[in-house]
Amino acid sequence: ACADQAPELFLELSDWAEQCHAEDLARPEAIPGGADTDCPEDEALIASPFSLEDESPLFQAAPSGPDAAVHILGEAAKTCSTSVLAAAAHAAALERLGRPAEAEAALEALVAKELKTDDPEAKEGELCAAPWVLLERHCRRHRGKEAARDVFARTSDLRKAKKIDARIYEGHAVVESRANNDKLAARRVFELGLDQRPELLQRHDAVYVLTFAHFLETDCGDADAASAVIERSIAAYKKEQDVPHVLWDALVSIYHRHASSRDAAMKARAVEVRRKKA
Repeated sequence: ACADQAPELFLELSDWAEQCHAEDLARPEAIPGGADTDCPEDEALIASPFSLEDESPLFQAAPSGPDAAVHILGEAAKTCSTSVLAAAAHAAALERLGRPAEAEAALEALVAKELKTDDPEAKEGELCAAPWVLLERHCRRHRGKEAARDVFARTSDLRKAKKIDARIYEGHAVVESRANNDKLAARRVFELGLDQRPELLQRHDAVYVLTFAHFLETDCGDADAASAVIERSIAAYKKEQDVPHVLWDALVSIYHRHASSRDAAMKARAVEVRRKKA
């Protein structure tokens, strides 16, 4: 009755079913309390999240195998219709069985539901980016980088109208950087996010700016650009007293990590002075 509030129960049952096979359940030694009760491997194999009685008809007839797991997750996606977790698990299970077209259809169905974001700093009514990001990653794995880019392009109107949360930029940047090995394209995507959503510079949690800075410093090896992005964010505030502590900490850390030169050390001290004053 409460399944739509607890999609993880479906995932647990699916995981259990995928690991168990009918022939294993039929063996007495594979049942806790059976012939070999001292075998932890067997006990772990059939451990049920629902603690079914060993000899019960429900236990003996429990679904098992990869196909049963996919069926369970399909039911999860229907019952927990607003759960990204359930839909993603269903698509992943289909993909493991070599059914990528069905997995893509499941993710397209999730996108079509237009789920609202749970981001507390997003505007009311903004869509969740996760379904789009999952679809893009799937398309990249099975149909190549152009197919993945086409998925991102489909969000163009949503992005311009600010009707989808900013994680759509981060998700696409990760695909460009990690899957396509195109650091320049990823960098442009992050910049596009700041161009279309300048308010991201002033988010209280500073997640977008810090993610961009980390990418520039770690993936691109450009500490100067990383510090410049954080400085842009700090400058977006009318008063430095309003700047979140995490931005000051990140900026100081970058300068300290790259303080091999006298200039970097001086910049680090200057930021410390500014932070203390703020």
